[in-house]
Amino acid sequence: MQDKFSGAIIIGVIMLLAGAYFIPWQKVSWGQISFNPSRTLTVVSNAQTQLSNEIAEFTAGVEAVGDNKEEVINKVNNEASKIVNALKNFGVKEADIKTQNMSIYQRQESYYDNDGVQKTRAGQWQASNSVSVVLRDKDQVDELSSLLAKSGATNVYGPNFRLEDSSQANDGPLTAALANARKKAEALAKDQNLEIVKVINITEGGSYAAPYNYGSIGMAGGGGDGGVMPGSTTVAGSVSVTYEVR
Repeated sequence: MQDKFSGAIIIGVIMLLAGAYFIPWQKVSWGQISFNPSRTLTVVSNAQTQLSNEIAEFTAGVEAVGDNKEEVINKVNNEASKIVNALKNFGVKEADIKTQNMSIYQRQESYYDNDGVQKTRAGQWQASNSVSVVLRDKDQVDELSSLLAKSGATNVYGPNFRLEDSSQANDGPLTAALANARKKAEALAKDQNLEIVKVINITEGGSYAAPYNYGSIGMAGGGGDGGVMPGSTTVAGSVSVTYEVR
């Protein structure tokens, strides 16, 4: 039975090949196959907004110069520790106080010997230590400015106002830019008697948050109402959107 079935299959294949050989393929009309590329429209849109700054940053540093290396280092570190303790007592969390820079080096002095030749020799030691501070209650800026101005810091910079989280703040302008892109695309398509079918691609062109205000302690360090204004931050975003139109 199996031999008869196998023989039938072989005969069928032979007949199929024979038929294919004798068919006049040159007279067969296959028609045409073509691919029509979709029409696209690409628009770029920008949007921005102003948001009130939420936190302030300060930098307080101590510098000292002297002949004895150890004395200079100890003086700087002791004053820096006093500043840190004062900040903690003020209510600043330890996580918002960070050592920014520490340095120690020996100055090189120029002099002339008895023959009038200029030479250099080791001079005094100079050391510095600075910390950065994040103040999350902007209503306390004047108070903290006054505290730092009266501390043992030899240089204080700030307040530098900024947003708490600029990454989330960028979501608003990007959403607005996307909506503006749709309106622009619909207007352009209508002008050409076309209609939008779907979005093909969206590319974020970039986003940024530009702080408004940066000052020095001298602007607000006298105590009381120093007139410090937190200002605002410009948050912007842009998108490039490609639509299929017909």
